[in-house]
Amino acid sequence: MHKNYDPWLLSVLIILLSISSFYLFTLNNDFPFGFHPDEIKKVKFVLGQRVPDFKHPLLIIQTCKVINYWTGYLEYQDTVVMARTTTAFYGVVLVIVTFLITYQICSSTWIAFFSAVLVITNPIIITHTHYLKEDIALSAMTMLSIYCLIRFTKSLSLVNTIGLGISLGLMFSSHYKAALFFVPLTIVLIYFLSKLHWRLWAYKTITVSLITIITFLIINYPLIIDFSRFMSGVLFELRHASKGHSLFLPFSIAPFFHFRNSLFEYTLLTVPFSIALFVSIYHGMVKKDLRLIVLFSLAAINYLIIELSPLKTSPGYVRYVIPLIPILTIISCSMINVMGVKLKTMAIILITVLAVKDFHYGFSVVDLLDQDNRILIHEKKLPKEVTLFEKYSTGYLNRNSFRTAPSIVSPGPEVLKRNGIQYLVASSFRYDRFLTGKTLQRQRAKVYEIGNAYDSLFTAYDTETLRPVVKTIGFFHPELKIVNLENKK
Repeated sequence: MHKNYDPWLLSVLIILLSISSFYLFTLNNDFPFGFHPDEIKKVKFVLGQRVPDFKHPLLIIQTCKVINYWTGYLEYQDTVVMARTTTAFYGVVLVIVTFLITYQICSSTWIAFFSAVLVITNPIIITHTHYLKEDIALSAMTMLSIYCLIRFTKSLSLVNTIGLGISLGLMFSSHYKAALFFVPLTIVLIYFLSKLHWRLWAYKTITVSLITIITFLIINYPLIIDFSRFMSGVLFELRHASKGHSLFLPFSIAPFFHFRNSLFEYTLLTVPFSIALFVSIYHGMVKKDLRLIVLFSLAAINYLIIELSPLKTSPGYVRYVIPLIPILTIISCSMINVMGVKLKTMAIILITVLAVKDFHYGFSVVDLLDQDNRILIHEKKLPKEVTLFEKYSTGYLNRNSFRTAPSIVSPGPEVLKRNGIQYLVASSFRYDRFLTGKTLQRQRAKVYEIGNAYDSLFTAYDTETLRPVVKTIGFFHPELKIVNLENKK
């Protein structure tokens, strides 16, 4: 029990954090179905229209299925809003667990509150809690596992043992990337348990392992019925991570890609957090606290893997740094907690100013979703019969009302003109990756072919560009281009 432990204050702050984060994470989350392409098949999984392909474990899908059993949604739009709200719930869990871990480490209610607020206001967290995707659930369950591990090392009670096993099972059920965290968590667990009598060590190790496996199998029970489908999904993800998606961007081609393009590009706190991390390592803070060792190990492994992996295709690459956000926040707040009064005050003021600017951007992204170009494009009143929309330039449900295609550069402008097409609507979510890819070495021949086709199209014909009202992040606010095939430059 901490000296300044005040259960009433903790309860009030947790309630305040829960309400504020849930409001922010669900703000305007009723944007059109299909704005994020991965949501399309996941909603069909939830509705039972498709069998899960196990390209991801099933935690988020099964959670949505349970909720939808009671809500009874049948329409895609209703279902996806419910599913996005489920992701927001996991975002709330992430915020609360960040608060609790920081409190355990710092023994300061207000530093813990500050840490949780920094997570709430982070634009990467704000935007990605609005999707039906696994990344927020992965981060939330990873942090929950760390919190349960901290409690377990303090007391080997039955409740803490069961809690650790369940949280680990949930973590491994959230995303295959959770396997990256298996080694450091296992090492810490074995190191701690090795100090016990061998019988107690064996009993606790077996108990935690069994509960973890049982939890994983309860959530992912379809793998028992169709193990080959499960293995096919796992192998697909391994190939995906090792070969990239469209573009091939290993560290040798794109060094420090995520530091530059994910962290530094989208959160101003990257600089002070990086400084705090290196200072804490230099002064030996990390090695003095087993809890910080766990956090640092998880952050280091996650960062190393995502930088080395060639899987960095726009626009969804930002999501890979999500697990780093709460960890860097906690380590930085732990550093602030041991500073002198004057230095601590200056650090809090500086970080608060940067966090406010971050929050303004993140809030603008979701607050202005009704001004996403995929909505505004329809105010142009382009004639449906002669307009071809690239699939990333409109929502899924609109595809029944307009002529759409996966790509507008195939079979070529002249063929499209002969087929009665005058206007093409292209999305930066597709053309950016290929225009970038054609300037890089060691890409597939198809990348250069498609990149040059886009370049030729935009150069040869009159093109109107619709720039986003706020900087693009993830699958929000793309730039669109309207190409008039009747007007050559």
